[in-house]
Amino acid sequence: MEISINYIAVIVAALASMVLGGLWYSPLLLGNAWIKEMGWSAKQCEEAQKNAGPSYFIGLLSQLLMAFVMAHLIGLLSLNTWQEGLQLALWIWLGFIATIQLGSVLWEMK
Repeated sequence: MEISINYIAVIVAALASMVLGGLWYSPLLLGNAWIKEMGWSAKQCEEAQKNAGPSYFIGLLSQLLMAFVMAHLIGLLSLNTWQEGLQLALWIWLGFIATIQLGSVLWEMK
């Protein structure tokens, strides 16, 4: 079975994730609250910003991998609509991401 992957869609999805993440953690939305909850000082924030390049690069690679895997699964399962893709994403999140994050809540008190 040959799976056709739209690589442009994979790149757009990864970039969109990075943009939305940047907006989410910006002072426009939840950035200030996140910094407060992290307990970071202004100096720590400045240092983190100075050294963020490698983290952004690794984050982009991570988002590209995630988008590629999702595209592969969509092709493998012969899903045809964005609603079917969204439903797959929800089940993947619930079955894998949410359960892993629950472990952090239960055992690390995060």
